[in-house]
Amino acid sequence: MTLCNEDGDDAFVWQDYLEAINAEEVPHALFQHVEKSIESSLQPGLMLEVADKNDPNKYWPATIKMNCGALLSVSYIGPKNVRMPEFWVDIGKVDVQPLGWCDQQSSSGSQLILDPPTSLKEQFPDEDWPDLVKVATANKQTVPAESLNSEGHTPIERLKQNMRVEVQDEHNPFHLWTATIKENVGGRLRLSYDLPENYMMESSIKDFWLFYLSPRLYKLGWADEKGKPWDYQPPSMLSGSTYEEAAWGAVLDAARVSKESLPSPTDLFEGEVGIESHQFEVGMKLETINPLSRNEICPATVIQTFPSGHVSIQIDSISGTEMPPIRVCTPEDPYIFPIGWSKSNKIDLTPPNGWVSEREQFDWEEYLTTTMSKPAPNSCFAQTESAIDMGFEVGQKLEAIDPENEENICAATITQILHHLLWIHLDCYEASKPCIIICASSLDIFPVGWCGSNCYPLKPPHDFHEVCKRMKAEEEEPKVAKPTESSSSKSSWCPKIYFNHKCFTGPYLSKGKIALLTKFVGPGPITLVLKEVLSLLISTAYKSRQVLKELTCKGKVPANMHVQMLKAKLKTAIFSANVAIATSADQVEEYCKSVCLKLQSCPYLFGPNCNEGECPLNCSKMSKSQFSKYIHRIQQRGERSTKKNSLVFITRFFSYIRRKTYFFQLKIKQKFFMQQKF
Repeated sequence: MTLCNEDGDDAFVWQDYLEAINAEEVPHALFQHVEKSIESSLQPGLMLEVADKNDPNKYWPATIKMNCGALLSVSYIGPKNVRMPEFWVDIGKVDVQPLGWCDQQSSSGSQLILDPPTSLKEQFPDEDWPDLVKVATANKQTVPAESLNSEGHTPIERLKQNMRVEVQDEHNPFHLWTATIKENVGGRLRLSYDLPENYMMESSIKDFWLFYLSPRLYKLGWADEKGKPWDYQPPSMLSGSTYEEAAWGAVLDAARVSKESLPSPTDLFEGEVGIESHQFEVGMKLETINPLSRNEICPATVIQTFPSGHVSIQIDSISGTEMPPIRVCTPEDPYIFPIGWSKSNKIDLTPPNGWVSEREQFDWEEYLTTTMSKPAPNSCFAQTESAIDMGFEVGQKLEAIDPENEENICAATITQILHHLLWIHLDCYEASKPCIIICASSLDIFPVGWCGSNCYPLKPPHDFHEVCKRMKAEEEEPKVAKPTESSSSKSSWCPKIYFNHKCFTGPYLSKGKIALLTKFVGPGPITLVLKEVLSLLISTAYKSRQVLKELTCKGKVPANMHVQMLKAKLKTAIFSANVAIATSADQVEEYCKSVCLKLQSCPYLFGPNCNEGECPLNCSKMSKSQFSKYIHRIQQRGERSTKKNSLVFITRFFSYIRRKTYFFQLKIKQKFFMQQKF
């Protein structure tokens, strides 16, 4: 195994590095903003209108029951207390529209009508269908119209270059200005404020980055809809601009025109969020993390409150030599604390610039007396979830934005956890570099591999070249003795994984394609070998994204498993999902069997044993129905088992979820795949 070569930084490989230093990554599921960015907008429970296959002028509402990309399992609405059958719809081939679309077309003189299919009318001849539609669709959410075209179904796919959004000013929550998306990196948007043309040529203002879920981002036209006190004002950083109001008005007019030619997805930006009333008053003192350095906690003062519920706070400074940083926040902000919070948690508080005291440590009582001010009451500050309860641990690795240069995303390590806060060291710097303090739910941190999956450069650890050399030297050392059986079984070195193409492949995998695969993969590092094996299996699928969906992690990942992002490609679309992978050699055989069971194939289809002759189950001599019964019995036995091994638990969990719907869904899927020749 090698971590790098002469190519330098580009050769950094996360999984090799983690194995070399014996470190773990933060579980991917803890980054909810990343999970949401790849979540399809075609979610179960949403409703749409589906065209009648026998009459293209007729539509009828249906509810999404299951989704796999553009492939939806839906059921028509029907009489109350009647369970309607599900059927599959490919929105790339069948005309589907948002709820209410047909009525809108009818009112404009179109011949399209909302009418149930003939089969439903014949089955329920006495039903009052118009009344049924009103009741069934009342208060129901519809699929966003933007999700029903060929542009994509996830936020990452739907946010396009040159789309425009509105950005809340950093210093006044009522002021917004338009900005253009210059780049979309996994939902992280590089934005450029819309400015008069001449100003754009003269200005040194830089582009800035915000994740699309940032509370500062709004859909284009939001301020127009809200009206006063929200208003369009040029960014406060340009307050010294001499351009006339007409020049700024022309910029807004151009932005409004672009709303028609290249509309941005309106459902991705939540807009105004209700903020509870608070007790903050101008002049109150509190503690906050310095928004510029992000590595120190300082005394601060409330300098303004807004009717929207926002407050403006400023880092305290006595010297007055330069303007201290100001930030606008809400009472729920995770970076503000009552006075004394740092001391009670044994954290050093950075005194105001220019503050002189005879006391060795900063004392709040002395400071309040000297400044004749009062503290903000504890009731002003919101409660937050503990990062440890969420699943974060000291020593875990992740990727984080460098606050000194937000263009850079760096490999990072959690060095300390306190309540909801993480102390993160950016590993591209020396150990002496101060850690940044960041909330566990921040939009500025990402899971291991996020940059790689989004083709964005990652700043690797500064010591990874030394780790490379050390690993290379260890690999070149002669082996003086074989490891004992016990140490070998716990090794992270994976044996050869064989593909036994004569075994039963199940409904998802192509037997012909598996026969063309290499005879085996490995030996090598376990995560790399199993990743390659699963990628090859996905490539042999009739429908690669369906196999990826079956392998996707569901629920909490066991501690002895590693989460790996895998991808599936269908034509020009690329799908990705997090898959749990075994981490030690003693898990490999059972892990391979559990994956086979998920794919409803023979447990010996692939694994560390090569079946040169017959499969131990003689599965090739079984009929499909016989083998399906066998798989069902295996799952039932796994459900009754009391063994606590995590891999067995995964199999039991899989069986429990699909126990009642397994055969019914399988029959529908197989029928659909046969019809569509997937």
